[in-house]
Amino acid sequence: MRHTFILSLLIALLPHCKTAAQTIEPQDIKSILVEKHDPSWYRMQQQAWHKEILSNPRNERAWRNCYEATRYWEKMIKAVESDGLNMQEIHPNSDSLMTLMQKAIPGTYTFHLCYGRHYADRPEAKQHMEEAIRLMPENPGMDYDILISYLWLSGQYDRLPDMCRRCSEETSYPLKVLEYNYNQLVTLERNAVIICDGDIELIPKLLLQHGLDIRTDVEVVPAAFLWHEKRFERICKRLNIAKWQESDSTILREIDQNIASKLAHLVDELRKDNRTLYMSCSAPPLFAPKGKTLCSEGLVWSCKDEPYDNIARTFQNVELHYELGYLRKPNLGGDDVWYAGELLHYNTILLLAPLVQKYIERGMRDKAENLYYLLKKGSTLLQLDEKHFRNLEGELQKNKP
Repeated sequence: MRHTFILSLLIALLPHCKTAAQTIEPQDIKSILVEKHDPSWYRMQQQAWHKEILSNPRNERAWRNCYEATRYWEKMIKAVESDGLNMQEIHPNSDSLMTLMQKAIPGTYTFHLCYGRHYADRPEAKQHMEEAIRLMPENPGMDYDILISYLWLSGQYDRLPDMCRRCSEETSYPLKVLEYNYNQLVTLERNAVIICDGDIELIPKLLLQHGLDIRTDVEVVPAAFLWHEKRFERICKRLNIAKWQESDSTILREIDQNIASKLAHLVDELRKDNRTLYMSCSAPPLFAPKGKTLCSEGLVWSCKDEPYDNIARTFQNVELHYELGYLRKPNLGGDDVWYAGELLHYNTILLLAPLVQKYIERGMRDKAENLYYLLKKGSTLLQLDEKHFRNLEGELQKNKP
């Protein structure tokens, strides 16, 4: 009876598939950090895996892939809601899938992991994530990212070293990802705090810190926490600084003013203990700390009260601290190519290219040429679309010695 009930619900939620969708081969949905597709691909995969569930409602692999495809598709098309698309009218949506998954495969690793992740802000999420850890397979692959994030977000820092070591031993992060995050970490001042941009900068740093004991004095904070009030409060507690308090309704309501105020709060509070706040340069600084100066030091922005010779500091980072040899190494098949890793490779070249002219301005032409040809070689090995390649070509040409 239960099998029949689940099957009838699935049929009711089955989207109207086009002929092409009926013949598409289901593929395992990789993390968007590894492989990114357009929204239509995820929609077709959602439908393909949905058909697999219809044929076997106990198939954990099918449930997981259907959920991941749905999740990514929803994220990519969410921006068109304003054009009249109601996410709740799309079937199956991720919420409806979680309801069905709970009926079809309760008590499984797949269900507990997906539920704990999907409803991360619910009180019961912790129980589901703990069950997922208890039921964790021998090598969960990219699921380590989810489990490490959970331990970090829930403040279970004492459990991080073991999970990070297991991840380091059983999985393989691309050299480009690890080197980029290493280069950011090693140049920071003692006991610094760095605001990072997403999982591609959070997880590798935690792996380097807790798995390889590199710069464990640095605190890493995801940028998303700055807008989330309860999580930002938790960060302040973690950093042992005063809570952020604000009564201005405009600052509380407007995201840019809100985050600028919080960043300024972090700078002021950290300065009391001679600590520095940094922001990742993976993207332009959309939110500058209110009343503070942002200075580029290569791959990070330093938040200071007063200007200083940040160019000299960047020279020092490039010459003494950064590991940049990987930029000239082609992928020979021994290292995975991740979409996000290629973006970090792209960012490194884009951020360091202006330094070529800075070397020339200060009379160091040999160093300018060495850096230029390293970045030029790195640009030829980039595995992204033509648009990214043209952007790099333009930036390198502009700064050519």
